[in-house]
Amino acid sequence: MIQVPASASDQEYLQFIKSSGAETNYGEDPIRFVLLSTSEELATFKDLECVKYRRIFQDLNTTAPDAVGSQYLKGLGWLCRDPGRSGLGIEIGLSNRSGVNEITPSFQAAADDYFSTVQLSQQMWLQDFSAGLAAAQSGDFEAAVSIWWPLANLGDQDSQFNLGVLFRQGWGVPQDFEQAARWYKAAADQGAIEAMANLGMLLRDGRGVPQNYVEGARLLKAAAEHGNAPAQYSLAAMYENGQGVSLDQQTALMWYYVASKNGYKSASAYLEGIVEEMKDADIDKAKERSSICMASDYADCE
Repeated sequence: MIQVPASASDQEYLQFIKSSGAETNYGEDPIRFVLLSTSEELATFKDLECVKYRRIFQDLNTTAPDAVGSQYLKGLGWLCRDPGRSGLGIEIGLSNRSGVNEITPSFQAAADDYFSTVQLSQQMWLQDFSAGLAAAQSGDFEAAVSIWWPLANLGDQDSQFNLGVLFRQGWGVPQDFEQAARWYKAAADQGAIEAMANLGMLLRDGRGVPQNYVEGARLLKAAAEHGNAPAQYSLAAMYENGQGVSLDQQTALMWYYVASKNGYKSASAYLEGIVEEMKDADIDKAKERSSICMASDYADCE
């Protein structure tokens, strides 16, 4: 598995694969292997958007006992995007090394036969993540860390988010807000809403990262506009106190109402105190705005 830009279009994904391959000699030893030809094209494989590739390298190492004359490494394969995690690519390939400087019909047939039966590992990926979740739910957080860590390093946003939670709470690992922020950011950069909310709170509080009210409010607003109730409550408090946003009691009350309607108990309890300090007109307007905000699916919350 490889990590690719999560926001890239399929065409951009193709260009990324081609450019990264040119820089790394497609994972082969650039001293030993010289790329002679390559081709890539977008194609569908197993209902996934993929890059289909063909590559031929010259193997400069002819000291092996079975090497007679020039040797060539041929490769056929696919680089596919995980539909649920667009920042991940799964590579499935078949290679052959011989003295023939071409992809022969027999090698192509062998590859076609192999690719027709291969099962992509995305289901195994999900099973691995689920094993980590089951371990965490049973209280074995150390096992969860050992399962999620390699997945997170490969770009799985769910594993990244959950590692952030474990580091923030100190479950299975020493409590480490810097590590928590690192993994929340990795997941947030891939669009994970809860990770945006949690990273926003760390930025607001200056835990694990330099305190940054503006960036914290931005992330909390993004998460709030995706229906995240804790982010809605936290964003309300930032408007109430003018942290990273303009001081705006009415907008603060609007977000408190939204969070309360979404079942966030802290918001419901807080409303009892804050409304006593506001004018009836502002309270009515905040209620109206909260209804419009939710009815618009958070598209109209200004």
